[in-house]
Amino acid sequence: MKWQASADLTVSRDPNATPESSPEQAALLAELRDTVNSQGPSLEDSALFIAKRIAKHLWEGAGAAMGAAGAAGAGAGGALSKAHVALHVDALRLLYDMGAKRVPAELTALFCGAGTLGDARLNVAVGEALLRRGLLAMPDVDAHLSKLLAVTRSSAAIDWVVMALKACRAGGLGYAELYASFEVLGKVAASLQGGEMVTQLLAQVGGGAWACVRLHVYACMSDLAARSSQNRIMLTVCSPLCCLAVVIPASKEHASLSHEPMLNLHFTAPCLEISCLYLHMF
Repeated sequence: MKWQASADLTVSRDPNATPESSPEQAALLAELRDTVNSQGPSLEDSALFIAKRIAKHLWEGAGAAMGAAGAAGAGAGGALSKAHVALHVDALRLLYDMGAKRVPAELTALFCGAGTLGDARLNVAVGEALLRRGLLAMPDVDAHLSKLLAVTRSSAAIDWVVMALKACRAGGLGYAELYASFEVLGKVAASLQGGEMVTQLLAQVGGGAWACVRLHVYACMSDLAARSSQNRIMLTVCSPLCCLAVVIPASKEHASLSHEPMLNLHFTAPCLEISCLYLHMF
């Protein structure tokens, strides 16, 4: 593809440029827009076809960079230039905005598939850019990564999920979007080099997420306690990082007195889904 060759040449001239700072990159995006617009009724199909080729080229470049970085002892971010990632991901977002709404689904299929891209799909720099631009279908990504972590514990997958966890801390991603992957990461953290840092990061991000829903869960528990015919209700909250039993007296009068201690409890991981599952069983 002629556009691809021009893009590679442009980013090689200034590896740190972005479409915002480089007139050449901005012109390439404008050229891509004009090319797709010229397709008329077949615009969406053409944009999707181009997007798949750009994504494959991006990950192939990531694979080459990760191979070179691995030989030099570098991490999963590889040596892929900032300009290369920025231009290609901006091009993918442009194609999505022009009407190719299946771009996230196609990129996710490439990310989760068993093709020839291998660990290149787990390049951290590319993943971070795709997450920031909203170009991955997170439920499928979460299912894929959680399984990959549980089965292989590959360093590339761990680095990718840790990157996503940091994105949560920065506010660029919701904890629930990769909940299953973070749960598995918590379970394997103890066996990792630097696992203590990962555990602390999970506690910071997950604890904050739980704090947002803690009052709602308490309200459910108080209501159940008021309606229970038993002497008490016990709720067991489990996560990779903690296991805690909470006892609420059955009478409405005593349940209200448990409000303040509940507020002071510290949870190291969000457990709303698990908690509600247990609550509905009573």
